[in-house]
Amino acid sequence: MAFFDRLWTSTWHSLSLDAVEPADAARLLLAWTRAAKEAPSGLPLVAALNLQDTPRLLTNIALVDLPGGLDTASYRYVGPRLTRLYRKAEKGRRLTDIYDRKVFAEIASAFTTVLRTREPLFTWRNFTFLNHDLGYRRLILPCAAGPAGGVALIVCIHPSRSDLTEEAQWAEAADRYRAAVTADA
Repeated sequence: MAFFDRLWTSTWHSLSLDAVEPADAARLLLAWTRAAKEAPSGLPLVAALNLQDTPRLLTNIALVDLPGGLDTASYRYVGPRLTRLYRKAEKGRRLTDIYDRKVFAEIASAFTTVLRTREPLFTWRNFTFLNHDLGYRRLILPCAAGPAGGVALIVCIHPSRSDLTEEAQWAEAADRYRAAVTADA
């Protein structure tokens, strides 16, 4: 099994906010920065970002509520493209119920950084299996959940390959990996 673990790698890197792409995500970051300057708490309200004014961007956004911390984090909204790419990511579902332990640990690490610093985070996540690369760029923005308080995160995800449009394409490499590891066991 160790042989196959070397064939599958997973990395993530924090990138400069100056490198945010695509353009819609960069505009979202600019809108967040402006709204944060005007927000008394330093965190803009989700509603202040007027996400509905950028329908194209909404397809790649998830809104995460954190009512009791990371263990209770759940999706309030998941854009249609993200839903097609990962069907388990549904409105109302807790992240701990969706992702396996290793994936949730990486998500929790990124979210913890954003919650601690109260600043946006832009990352590149990459998975490689043999000659196949799958990855995504992820912008995480902390926001005030509503006038009553609380924190929400806006997560903007764009796959590294524009040809990835359906969950089956993401799952294909993972399925091949699982089959190889199972055959080796």
